[in-house]
Order: sequence, then structure tokens, then C-alpha cells
Amino acid sequence: MEGCFQAITHSLGRYIAIILLIGLGTFAFVGLKMAGPDMRATGADFFTKHNLADVTVTSNYGINSTDRATIKNSPAVKQATFGYLQDAKVKSNQDVLRVFSQSNTLSSYELIKGHFPENNKEIALSYLLKKKYHIGEKISFTKPGILKNKTYKIVGFVKSSEFLDKTQFGQTNIGNGRLSGFAVTTHNAFASPVYQVSRVTFKNTANLSPFSVTYRNRVYHDQNKPQKALNKNRQDKYDKYVQLYKQQYQKRHPYYTRSN
Repeated sequence: MEGCFQAITHSLGRYIAIILLIGLGTFAFVGLKMAGPDMRATGADFFTKHNLADVTVTSNYGINSTDRATIKNSPAVKQATFGYLQDAKVKSNQDVLRVFSQSNTLSSYELIKGHFPENNKEIALSYLLKKKYHIGEKISFTKPGILKNKTYKIVGFVKSSEFLDKTQFGQTNIGNGRLSGFAVTTHNAFASPVYQVSRVTFKNTANLSPFSVTYRNRVYHDQNKPQKALNKNRQDKYDKYVQLYKQQYQKRHPYYTRSN
């Protein structure tokens, strides 16, 4: 153990670089996952009703002002919204939920029961969890991350246009590595200087079936330019976080002065 610690401290810059590169690798456009044939008829109507985004941009290290300008100023972009997310493990069991800030424009939610959160101590869960949790119940998270509170009151159950599969919600780096579902709370329930997610629609995808080849081709084409620009922003973000981590480490370990 001591040898491992010495190896890290004597090559801190390299260690930080590896960690950051792993995180930065997740910064990319993620397109819509196409549903099976049996879901397409009702799916298209549901997507239209809730204005499903064409693509979603996520970043482990936040979407800063430069990233926001890059996305919004792209000629192909019709609309872009920005929000927060945090993966959090439920304290009373093994569930891991992806908690989003509520979106009322792109990729909005359908209320199934109860009401939407009205303050930063209220939360709504996926309707698929309504047999496990109940309205009025308190739910607590072990490590809330950028969430301001650890405990929330469940006030409703919602359906998301972004999650079509009822069994697969994606992967996470906490708990058992798999998401059990999602949750929604207010924007002011988060404490973060940067956003974590951006939802984007393009100008030339209007009135197209989200399951058509034409739609997929247009989305693929339109995302290329902003994606390349966002990739260029990564180096600046990388340099910033390397410096930040070094400063934090040196404050905790004043004896460490070696330059990496």
C-alpha cells in the first residue's frame, strides 16, 4: 500500500492525467437509441408531445460557458437547453438513481401520479419504481454529490421520453455499476457552477420520424461540427483540472513540491 502511494505521489501529474482522460472520454454526443418495431407507433407521438431532443451532450467535468456558446452558436442547432444530473445511491437499499434537474422544454416529463417537485427538497421518481416507493415517503442518498440535500420527499412519479427500455437505464460508476432508474427535482436542488447535460434539437429534423434513416443521417451529419468544436475545448478543460488537482494536493501535502 505504501509503495502504491509513493508511486502516485512521485508521478502525480501522470496519475491525474490518466484519471482525467478516462473522464473526458465520456464527453461526446449521444444519439437517440432506436426502439423496437412494436414501440415505434406510440413512441413517435410520445416523442413529439414531449419534444424529445435529437442529441444529448454530457460531461463528467461539466459543460462550461465555452461549451454552451459552442453548442448554441452552431448553425445547425435549433434549440439547446442545459441542466444538471447526479448519480446517487439510495441509503436504504442498493438502488442507484440518476437525478436530473427538471426540463420543461426539450425532453420533458409526463406526470403519471402526484405532482412535479416544487422546491429543492422534493423529488419525483420513475413511474417504474412506484411499487417500491410511495408518495409522501422520504428517500435519502448516501453521497449526494452536487445535490444540495441528502433527503427528499417523494411527491410524484413520472415518465421520461429519454428512457425507452424498462429494464436498462445505463451504467454508473457508483454502487453496483448499474442504474436502477431515474429521478427529477428542481434546478435549485443542485449546487454546481457548471451544467452536466445539454439537450439539443437541429433545424432540419422537424417533422421527420425519429426511426427513419433520413432522420438518423441528418442527426449524424449535424452533430459532427459542434462535436469537433467541443472536442477542441477538452484540452483547455484538461489543463484547468490538472492545475486544480495539483493545487488541492499541494495544500493537503505542503511537503510535496516536485514538479510533474
